[in-house]
Amino acid sequence: MSIAHSLIRKLCTATVFSVASFNAMADSYDDGLMAFVQGDYQSATKHFKSAAANGNSGATHMLVRMHNEGKGFIVNEQQAFKWNMQAAQDGVAHMQFTLAERYRNGKGTARDLEQAVYWYQKSAQQGHHVSMEKLAQFYERGEVVERNEQQAQRLYSIAASEYDVHAQKGDPVAQNSLAAMYENAKGVNYDIDTAVSWYKKAALQDYALAQYNVGRLLTEGTSVEQNIAEATYWLEKAANQGLLQAQAMLAQIKQEYGTNVAMR
Repeated sequence: MSIAHSLIRKLCTATVFSVASFNAMADSYDDGLMAFVQGDYQSATKHFKSAAANGNSGATHMLVRMHNEGKGFIVNEQQAFKWNMQAAQDGVAHMQFTLAERYRNGKGTARDLEQAVYWYQKSAQQGHHVSMEKLAQFYERGEVVERNEQQAQRLYSIAASEYDVHAQKGDPVAQNSLAAMYENAKGVNYDIDTAVSWYKKAALQDYALAQYNVGRLLTEGTSVEQNIAEATYWLEKAANQGLLQAQAMLAQIKQEYGTNVAMR
């Protein structure tokens, strides 16, 4: 057999194995997605781990997501951090955001605000609006980066526009975030009526943080008319979902006004 023929055979063999490996990786990922949709998180984990071991960034993304959402398996935070780092380095914007959050909160790694800002920036460059909001906070405070109020407001403004899009579609998380921006004049003009309207839209979807925010405003009675009975109603809903700040505020109300606070 000639050298040329030998080289061709080796090249063809390598190509076959490469294609087979790619197909196996794709099959494992697809099988993982199918199991995930069906709620079979144990099988999903198995398939995603197989695909991730072969370099499938989508599978790594899903493993991090499942870990964050507490679906199907328990893994130590250090392993979750490694998966998160891999997906972030592969350029997945949401994973870059979650990696920044890990650095910011010291979850699975040492707390490192410089790394947090770095990954918020990487994610924001891909248009991730929550990363833009987080990054704006650093510019507003002058933490890690040089204080720049103009840059902070620019980022807040872009984030608010994106939150508005998602809020209009009924996303309670976006509705609550947009409400907070109107309440605190971050990227938008101060408008407490609009803030309350969005908080209530999210609260009606049983979003605990929004329920707390409605209760908080009604308890404080500074920007809206105080209504302890209605505040108690919303705070109890949030408290029943385990929101600690709602439980604390509810305890204060009951201490000050008694336990028989009824809706009027």
